[in-house]
Amino acid sequence: MKCYLCGSTKYRQREGKVRDNPKTKIFECEECGLVFLDNQNTSEEFYKQGNMHNQAEVYQLTGRTDFINDMWIFNKARLKFCLNFIIGKDLLDFGSGYAGFLIQAKEFAKSVMGVELEEQVAPIYEQYNIPLSRSLANIGGGGGKINMMSLLHFT
Repeated sequence: MKCYLCGSTKYRQREGKVRDNPKTKIFECEECGLVFLDNQNTSEEFYKQGNMHNQAEVYQLTGRTDFINDMWIFNKARLKFCLNFIIGKDLLDFGSGYAGFLIQAKEFAKSVMGVELEEQVAPIYEQYNIPLSRSLANIGGGGGKINMMSLLHFT
């Protein structure tokens, strides 16, 4: 097994459980720090059209009315946790969803960008003028070359 980001085979198992499948193992790459799982039970197509961020359904199930504002306190806590690491830096958030974290981090970072497969969140990124990529291949001039020191992801 290799790291999805840098291709390294040097990784360690982390503690924790995956809510969808508690038997799934969690690993952290020793080269780039990416946290990844030992298996993937979905495809990219699932996430593109999976309606994971289907606003109408989420609102109906949770009783929420505005996901970005409803998650403001949660994302503020994430920002507080990593603020000292992102001030003046380029920030790339994998699985950035509705961009709630990036909207808050944008004020402090040199630049922000989200990587999110779900297609229906694109208008939010446009509204807040936050670059959005569908894959790592589209980052860093299209060649997939990224300065690993500038990557940061907190869940």
